[in-house]
Amino acid sequence: MSSLRILGSIQNKPLSEFGVKAPFAVSDRTGLVLGARSYPGDPYDGHTLVNQLEQTETLTGIKPRRCYVDRGYRGNGSE
Repeated sequence: MSSLRILGSIQNKPLSEFGVKAPFAVSDRTGLVLGARSYPGDPYDGHTLVNQLEQTETLTGIKPRRCYVDRGYRGNGSE
């Protein structure tokens, strides 16, 4: 599972977020997108993980056994 942040750059200004976080659930074998959500604002990554895993299970009928995430998901309490 990965988190995509929408970034943009205007001229020489630094990158900035546009207020939407969109985590995706992707199969590690095929790379097929299994689920996607969007969250307004910039919520903590760990707070979006449980909802994303639940959506993936609902859409596929299979509970994910393993989840690969970046460090932004640390301490989310999900097992």
